[in-house]
Amino acid sequence: MINDVRRLCIRSPRLFRMSTRAMIAQSTNTRYGVDYGSLFVTLTTSEGIRKLVEQSSSYYLSLNESKTDQVSVKPKFMQMLVMLLALLNNDDLKKTTKVLESTFQIPGDRESIELIIMKVLPLGAINPEIFLRGLFEAYKPLEKKEGGYELRLQRKIWEELQQDLAQKGYLVPTALGISGSANQTVWTTNHADDLEAMLGDLEMDDDPFQDPEDHQSSTQYPYADQSSQGHQFRQSVAPDAISWQAPWPIDGVTSSNIFKYLQHDGMMRERGNSNGLVRAVNEIPHLDISSDDRDDTLLAWFTNSTQYRVSSFDIEYIGAMQKGTYTLKTPDNARLANLEISDEVLNEPFVEAARIINLLISGIRNQFGSQMIRRRLTLSRTPSITAFTPLDEVTEAKKFSADIVSPNDEHERVAEAFKIGNRVVYCQDVLREMNSSLSKITTAVERLQKELDRHSDIRGSNEASRVQRGEVEKLNGHLTTVKALINQAKDSRTQLQQVHRNLPEDPIKRVIYHSFTQMINEKPEWQPYQSQLARDGARLIVKAKKLNITNVMPTDSNVTNLSFAECSIILAVEALLGVGNEVPYLLRAGQMVLWLGYYVVVVEPHSKKKNMWAVQAYFKVQSQSIEKDGSGDIYGMRGVPMGLTILV
Repeated sequence: MINDVRRLCIRSPRLFRMSTRAMIAQSTNTRYGVDYGSLFVTLTTSEGIRKLVEQSSSYYLSLNESKTDQVSVKPKFMQMLVMLLALLNNDDLKKTTKVLESTFQIPGDRESIELIIMKVLPLGAINPEIFLRGLFEAYKPLEKKEGGYELRLQRKIWEELQQDLAQKGYLVPTALGISGSANQTVWTTNHADDLEAMLGDLEMDDDPFQDPEDHQSSTQYPYADQSSQGHQFRQSVAPDAISWQAPWPIDGVTSSNIFKYLQHDGMMRERGNSNGLVRAVNEIPHLDISSDDRDDTLLAWFTNSTQYRVSSFDIEYIGAMQKGTYTLKTPDNARLANLEISDEVLNEPFVEAARIINLLISGIRNQFGSQMIRRRLTLSRTPSITAFTPLDEVTEAKKFSADIVSPNDEHERVAEAFKIGNRVVYCQDVLREMNSSLSKITTAVERLQKELDRHSDIRGSNEASRVQRGEVEKLNGHLTTVKALINQAKDSRTQLQQVHRNLPEDPIKRVIYHSFTQMINEKPEWQPYQSQLARDGARLIVKAKKLNITNVMPTDSNVTNLSFAECSIILAVEALLGVGNEVPYLLRAGQMVLWLGYYVVVVEPHSKKKNMWAVQAYFKVQSQSIEKDGSGDIYGMRGVPMGLTILV
């Protein structure tokens, strides 16, 4: 099921736009399905999804009977649940609140649900402004931002959002700079400095504006008619970045992936989330739909019940039945095969007939337009060819076939699909379009024939008469061609009426994405902590266990083992990496870390503020073990006291 959800994320991107969140939440009579143009096929509704969530509670409760099932199935089940909750409108969410809170231990209010959705699902937007607007319209629909979400306000809005989250007990671990500093390149909202005025405050041996023969002070303003005293220079200092917050990048944020590590301290608060259920956000992993393989392939089940490895870039094209040849590998990479997707135009006579008819209309207008206009004005009120509207171009309808071709050139048909243009449709839709086109073409031919018959008796032996007779014969020849195409079109329609599609329209039955892995040898232990935003909104006060690193032991993978002076615990941790920042932060002995839930936070004393600490990097705890020290003693975490730390 979770693999199908991952594929849905790829195949139906509109459902996973940040701007769609508020649309779904505020909608009524919400239906989900496939739009075939001629009809909307409803697969389910918001009400149907609500009933599915309620019915799944018995299955979820059965997971508590086996710890093995809990470890392997429960995280994926919860991802599936979040996917379903993302499709509920406000009315149906309210009706399922009791089930969510009593059975799944998930807060049922829209605000908390939206945070969980942002953590688990890959929601995106085309630019930061639309991302922020979509976020607040779903998360805080009643909160209106003065000035909107334009560029100059985005960083401030982002910081206020994190302050709001911190006040509720949330933490947004993120990938920081390689140096461990949160001072990534960010947008600032300061006014530009007067750089020329700043030259007066610099102590330079050579003033670039000063004449070499002028021995005046280098601090004097370089132009004689403007004294430096007339410039009131005020240096603009960029505000210090808040190290515990995720910085606002120079390109902004366009994906909810920045919330993929969102964590709550699990403590109950008087202001919001007082039932403590919000801690469920910590147990649901982010739904990763990308490939982690080195060869960038995914394992897929095809409709012939055979597994092949396919390039992750080809999955979407194959699912959309795009013409081409795709390389398939057996799961052990031992043998190769090809998937060939070919196409066949079904309505070629219709397309050609419409094209020739439009040429005929143009030709008759050019040859006889003036005569027919005079005739219409003086003799007849019957609409003539000059009143004809050219036929709309007929869009090509195609049948696509997918065949798996073995190295021995043996073909096995695995899928068939029909398309009008680039849109996948039913066979009946193609027939309906054929009937409509045939009716229009037949009507046009009848009218054209009448017009040509009116000019078939051209008499005279002069050159103009001979030319006109020749043109009429040529146009009649085109009309005969169209009539032949009509017969071919009828034959094509008859052949298509006899087609019975027994194969699916997608060659791939299921894609096996790389599963979420939360542990190496065991599930990581939750380490209790509490966080509180200070009244100034900039400092984060954390009550947690502090550990000093004694040994750093890298492994072959991205995991690093850490030992500490205060206990015998060995932590296996993995650095949080972001796009464009694939080099992890380098840990070293002597550094202090705070163990916060499922993460350890590397901190160092702030260079300017006494008794305050700056966050250097976040690491995710993958597992922990305990080892005896040199004397054979074991010291667990119980002996490590909780302490207060101020993060700035």
